[in-house]
Amino acid sequence: MVSVLRNSSSSVPVSHALAYELVELKEFDRVTDEAAAVRAVFGSPAADTPIDRRILPLVITGYDKHKVMQLVRDTRAHPENCLRPIAVIGLADHATDSLLEHLADGVLPPRPDSEMLRETSLTLSMLHRQLRDIRQAADDRPLTLLQYLYTRGSRLEPMVSPEETLAYSYPLAELFLGGSANEVRELLDDMARHSVVSAKHVDRVFTCPDCSSYRVCAKELCPECNSTHLEAQESIHHFRCGYVAPEAEFMVTGRPRCPKCHGDVQHIGVEYNRPGQFVVCGDCNYWATEPVLQAWCAVCNTYHSPADLRPVNISSYSLTQNAMSVARLGSWNPQHVAAQNSAAPRKRTATRKKPAKNKRSSAMDAIAKVVLKVASDNESPTTVYSAALRSPGEDASEELQTARMVIQQLASDSLLCVERRKQELMIVLHDSPDRHTPTCRQLEKAVLREAGIDLSISEVDDSDAPIVADEADRYA
Repeated sequence: MVSVLRNSSSSVPVSHALAYELVELKEFDRVTDEAAAVRAVFGSPAADTPIDRRILPLVITGYDKHKVMQLVRDTRAHPENCLRPIAVIGLADHATDSLLEHLADGVLPPRPDSEMLRETSLTLSMLHRQLRDIRQAADDRPLTLLQYLYTRGSRLEPMVSPEETLAYSYPLAELFLGGSANEVRELLDDMARHSVVSAKHVDRVFTCPDCSSYRVCAKELCPECNSTHLEAQESIHHFRCGYVAPEAEFMVTGRPRCPKCHGDVQHIGVEYNRPGQFVVCGDCNYWATEPVLQAWCAVCNTYHSPADLRPVNISSYSLTQNAMSVARLGSWNPQHVAAQNSAAPRKRTATRKKPAKNKRSSAMDAIAKVVLKVASDNESPTTVYSAALRSPGEDASEELQTARMVIQQLASDSLLCVERRKQELMIVLHDSPDRHTPTCRQLEKAVLREAGIDLSISEVDDSDAPIVADEADRYA
C-alpha cells in the first residue's frame, strides 16, 4: 500500500525562515514582479550579518537571459561561491536552455505561483543545510566538483555542443575545473579508472586521426581519379554476347544497341536483363560496381579510411561510495580525516548539555513537518516514505548519507530526500501517471544492492511527524 498525500487545504503560511541573497536584474530601473513575490514567500533577504556567503542561497530575478546566464556562470566559476544554491526566476520557457538547467538548482518561469516558490525555497533550504555539514575545499577544484554533485545528488551529464571538438561538453565541470571540454572529459575518465566516479555510456563518436575532430563525413570517390562527381546508372546485361555495361553505353546511337556485338537490345528478359547499378564518374567516365568509400575531415581537409577513424566514448558520471566520503569530509584521504577527528582532544565541561541533542532532533522533526506540509498542499499526488537503518553502528551517519545518494539517483526526477532525525530519512516522491513510483521494497533492495546497506522503509502520513505547531512555524 502506498500513502498518497493530496491537497487538503489552500491556506499555507507565506513566511519562511530562509536566509538568502536576492539579485534583481532590472530593466529600465523597473522593479520585477518576481522579486516582490520572492520577498513575500521567502521573507526579506539576508542583511550584512555574519553569514557564510559561500553557501548562502542566491535567488536571481530577471528577464534577460544573457545577463542571467553571465551571473550564474560567474558564480559557478568563482572558487568561493561555486557551491552556492542558485534559483533563477523570471525567464520564459523559450529563453531557458539545457545549459542553464545544468548550472542552476531551480529555474522558474515569470510570475510563478506561491506553491512553486515554496517548493523552491524548501529546495534551497535543504541544499544550504547539506552544505553546512561538509568541509569545503575551495582551493581544490576537482574536490569541490565532487562536493557539488554530492550535495545535489546528481550526476554529470554531457550536453550536445556542435562547436566542441567531440560534439559534447560538460559545462558545469568546465566551470568548476577551468578547462576545455576535452581536458575535462580526460580528467573525468581518469577519475573513472581510479573508481572516484562511475561512468555510464551515452554515445560513441568517431573522430579524425589527425586532428581528433568529430566533423568527419563519408564520401564516395571514383576508383580511378578520386573524383566525387559520380552518378548511379542502371546496368544492362546482353544475353547474346554477355556484355555488361551502364545503360548509357547501349544508347549511343539513340536506340538500344549493344556496343560490343551491335545487336539490338529490345525485349527485357528475352535479349537482356538489368542485374544492378553502376557508378559512373562524370570526370573520367570510369564506371564500377562500387565506389571507394572515404572519411573526409572538414577541419583539416584530409581523407582517411573509415577503419582508421578513432572511436571516443562519451559518458555521464556519478559518484562512487568512495567519492561520497571524499566529498563529505573534504579530503582525498577520508580515513586520515576520520583518524584526526577521533584523535582530537575533547573539551570537558562541568555539565553536559544533553538538551542540545534533543533540540537538533526537534529541528529535524520540524523540517520534516514542513516537507509533509508542502507535500500535502501540492495538487499532484505525493508518496512519502520513512527510511531507517535496521542495525545502526558506529558509521550510521555515513551509511545513511550513502543510502540517501543511492535513493536520490534512483528517482532523481521526482524525489526529495531529507534527514528527519539522526538515523532516519524522509523520502518524498511526486507521482506521475507516466512515471513508475518505486515501492518500499524496491528502494530497500536497490540500496542493499548498490551500497550493501540494510534499510527499513515504510509509509508515512501526517500523523507520523510528531511536532508541535509553533516549532514547525519556525521552519515553515
